[in-house]
Amino acid sequence: MRKVNTADVFEAMRLIQKSGLKEKLVPVIKGLSGQEDTIDVGITGILSVIEVFAESRCEKMIYEWLAGPLEVEAKSIAEMDLDQLADSLETLGKENDLKRFFTVLSGLISKKQ
Repeated sequence: MRKVNTADVFEAMRLIQKSGLKEKLVPVIKGLSGQEDTIDVGITGILSVIEVFAESRCEKMIYEWLAGPLEVEAKSIAEMDLDQLADSLETLGKENDLKRFFTVLSGLISKKQ
């Protein structure tokens, strides 16, 4: 496993744009600065991501995006045991400042409007 890098930010941007996730997440992100409960905003955000990524065209893009930091082939992620994937994602989170990663990503997407 490797650290997330600049190329991963741009790959994530392409994934978000191609999937249409941006349109769903903008209102959710705006909710973070409002009076909405953070837990409600988080749940809405997660459900929005799942809804968009459940489309078959997005599934392959997710595998390709995760393949970089996890240093495996996209096909391997599709075939990966769910426990192994969860462990890998947990390790990825521990070894990286994902909050910073998604903050940078969010800033770049917002500027592109």
